[in-house]
Amino acid sequence: MLAMLRNIPYLELTLPASTKVDVGGDAHTAFVVTLGVPRDHFSKAQHKVARRYSEFEKLHEALAKAWGKQVGGPLELPKLPPKRLNWFNAAMSEKQIDERRLHLEEYLQQIVAQLNWSLDDSLRSFLECDEWLKPRKSKAEKTKKEVGAAG
Repeated sequence: MLAMLRNIPYLELTLPASTKVDVGGDAHTAFVVTLGVPRDHFSKAQHKVARRYSEFEKLHEALAKAWGKQVGGPLELPKLPPKRLNWFNAAMSEKQIDERRLHLEEYLQQIVAQLNWSLDDSLRSFLECDEWLKPRKSKAEKTKKEVGAAG
């Protein structure tokens, strides 16, 4: 699986939307992370995963532990946007949620630009890359066999 991941040239990552989630009375905002790979046989591959802010915090802590706290380490972690944008009111406005979404998108894009996402377990897990790539791997292996049989 990792060899296949290394062959993916570029990962497009966006946070196009946020959504309100209410699970058993626990209401929160989740941010939709969309992954895609352009310009190859994976071109139609796209995956979406919803993550709440606390999951971004856990990812940041895991990355800092693995990469960011080394003196002269290979990764300079970007700053995670603050948890609270408004100290006077716990409920965030739609504008504040959208502002957070934009900052989280920039944060993840900076991480993916600096770090080989395919080799970091915490980032792969956060993005659910293994689940996303299983069908792509099967399709690629099938195509390879068909091309090999035809040649």
